[in-house]
Amino acid sequence: QTELENLKLQEKALDNRISEMHEKVRELTEEENNQRWLYLTEDDIKGLPCFQNETLIAIKAPHGTTLEVPDPDEAGDYIQRRYTIVIRSTMGSIDLYLVSKFEENMEELVGVATPPRHANVAEPASTDGFIATEAGQSSRSKDKLPNIQHIHRTPDLNAQDFGGMAKITPEFH
Repeated sequence: QTELENLKLQEKALDNRISEMHEKVRELTEEENNQRWLYLTEDDIKGLPCFQNETLIAIKAPHGTTLEVPDPDEAGDYIQRRYTIVIRSTMGSIDLYLVSKFEENMEELVGVATPPRHANVAEPASTDGFIATEAGQSSRSKDKLPNIQHIHRTPDLNAQDFGGMAKITPEFH
C-alpha cells in the first residue's frame, strides 16, 4: 500500500513537471524575439545517432493533414516487406523532402502516387491532397492502394536541391 502511494506521488510530480515544461515551451515559442532561433539545421538532424543509415523524410503539410503507415505484415507478402506512407490533405499542398545523408535512400524511394482525376476535382499544381510513397528493402505489388496512379521515380528525377535535401516532387500524368 505504501508503495502504491509513493508511485501515485511520483506520478503526480511527473505530471506537474510535464505541465510546467509544456508551459515553458509554449512561452518560448510564442515569444516573438525567440522565434528567429527556433530551428534545426540539416546537419543537426543528420547528426542524430537515431537517424544514421535510415531513410529520413521531412514533411511540410497544412493543419489537418493525416499520415498513415499501414502494417506491412497485413499485406501478406512477408518475404518482400515494404513500408508505405500515405499522406492526405484537403487543406493544401504537401511537400516532402528527402533529408537522409546516405545516397541509397533516393533509390529506395520507389514511388509517389497521386489520386485519380475526376471531372469535379481541380488538377493539382503540386502535391495537393494526397501522396503515397513506398520505401524499403525490396519491391512489392502496389495494388494495395486502390484508385491511385503510381508514378515510379529514379534518382534526381524532378528532385530539387534544398541545401543538401532533395525535394520529392511527383509527376502528374
